[in-house]
Amino acid sequence: MKALITIEQVVDSFLNERDEKSLENYRRYLRIIVEGYTDLNINLVRIPKPYHAVVNSNNMVKLPPDYIDYIKIGVLYEGKIWTLTENKSIAFNSETINAIEIRDETGEIEVPVWQDYTAGGGINFGEYRIDIANRRIIFYGNMKGMEIYIEYVSSGIVLSEKTYVPRDMLPLLKSYLNWIITENNQKAGINSKLRTAELYNHQYARYVQRKSSFTISELLDAIRSGYSMGPKA
Repeated sequence: MKALITIEQVVDSFLNERDEKSLENYRRYLRIIVEGYTDLNINLVRIPKPYHAVVNSNNMVKLPPDYIDYIKIGVLYEGKIWTLTENKSIAFNSETINAIEIRDETGEIEVPVWQDYTAGGGINFGEYRIDIANRRIIFYGNMKGMEIYIEYVSSGIVLSEKTYVPRDMLPLLKSYLNWIITENNQKAGINSKLRTAELYNHQYARYVQRKSSFTISELLDAIRSGYSMGPKA
């Protein structure tokens, strides 16, 4: 059984359970599922997503279209991620907002001279600041042409691609859809609305419980991940 399913499969399963053969509400149901999954992905699932880009001649890279928040930002070198330091004092330059292109630099990546691999706060040859309003990262230092690795929290939705969700979220997403439909149904009684909200909260709690159960290996990995500010695997 595949670990991922499409949002269309979620709606199909929901319709099948309700023996609803009409496709009149199909697109509406899809939009509700997208909204629900986006919210869950930001606040609950938070699956790290990787992204590669090359710093352009303006010392910038674009953020991915589904970017919500970053987990780590660094330079790729010899298969390792060398984390960079955030500097909120870097000024935004409005003149170059529209001058960002991904992978517009084809020259050889300049390799910095490493002084201290485990210095606190990351390495010091380059710094960055997130310009969320203009969907970009601005760098300071000798960064032009360097390959940047961004690990980030995604909304889970990319309009240009088919959206997949974890299969184990199927009961939770269907419960969410049922709750939203009932809540917005003016003919539904208060007991029905309370019941569907209760069922959704139950599925939500079950999902959180499953995902928050640490194995011994996961616990050790979490502890050891804070030992050093050097390259991250």
